[in-house]
Amino acid sequence: MGIIGWEAVEDSGIGGGVGGNFLRLKDGESADVVFLGEPCAVQTCFIEGRSCIYTEALAAKGAQPKTRVRINVLNIGTGSVQIFECGPKTFKQVLILRKRLGDSFRGSQFQIGRTGAGMETTYTIIPFGPASSDVQARIPSLKLHELDPSGSDDASQQAPAPVAEQVMPPQDIFAGNGIEDLKAVMKSVSYRAMMAVFGPRGWKGVTDVPPAEYASVIDALRKADM
Repeated sequence: MGIIGWEAVEDSGIGGGVGGNFLRLKDGESADVVFLGEPCAVQTCFIEGRSCIYTEALAAKGAQPKTRVRINVLNIGTGSVQIFECGPKTFKQVLILRKRLGDSFRGSQFQIGRTGAGMETTYTIIPFGPASSDVQARIPSLKLHELDPSGSDDASQQAPAPVAEQVMPPQDIFAGNGIEDLKAVMKSVSYRAMMAVFGPRGWKGVTDVPPAEYASVIDALRKADM
């Protein structure tokens, strides 16, 4: 059975390590999502190019287990609930963002971007602030996928209601003129352009950009996307 829950997954050491219902991205692609429910750490293995829950039967066939973390996400672009599966190193980004944003993590919008392929795949998770009111209104009625089929007979579960008084991130983080323009440009440019501007500076998202640099960053993003 998988390890379920934010604290349980983090305490297990996951946060310190390096088709179907799954969110699948190719090199250079990204998706805007809202994280839903609790994460689940599971032992998986790859069989015929797809991720499966590791079992004794598969072990007998030579399958090798690998610890992965699964969490439901609302794919804002498609409107569907999907499972995002990642390794410990990627999930550490999620844990850091959850601690940084506090209660506003639930209901916030994030961009998950992928670069590379195979063993060279890297995922980057960028926060974009609260999701739209329309998106947040849908969350209570969404059905979540079972993350660890071996641990439950129920194929879905009810998504938790948003935290009361869905909060905006601290105003000092988003202070300054031009933040909405910056967020709009960030959403419109390619993921590669984002990485070209944000990567060298060590920025993870809009919250890291100094207000005095909004205009120059907007210009740099547009030029990098040409």
